[in-house]
Amino acid sequence: MSGDVSWALHRDITLWAGSSYALYSVDAFTGEERDRVRTYSIGLKWKVSKGSSIDVRFMLEDNSVGTFRVFDFGFRHAF
Repeated sequence: MSGDVSWALHRDITLWAGSSYALYSVDAFTGEERDRVRTYSIGLKWKVSKGSSIDVRFMLEDNSVGTFRVFDFGFRHAF
């Protein structure tokens, strides 16, 4: 189960926030199964030119193993 909302701060800048919950999840890197996974995330997308954007995202995951924090920063260009 998940949900998110987004706000247009400017015509080129969008802020979003969301949350999700899963009874179990499989870690893509280790293959380990985790129970009761709750994830919170917030992000910002800045459209710098036609077809190009900068994305920033922070995620907080709480599960049966512990609490994990992930910060992503990326540049995207669509051809």
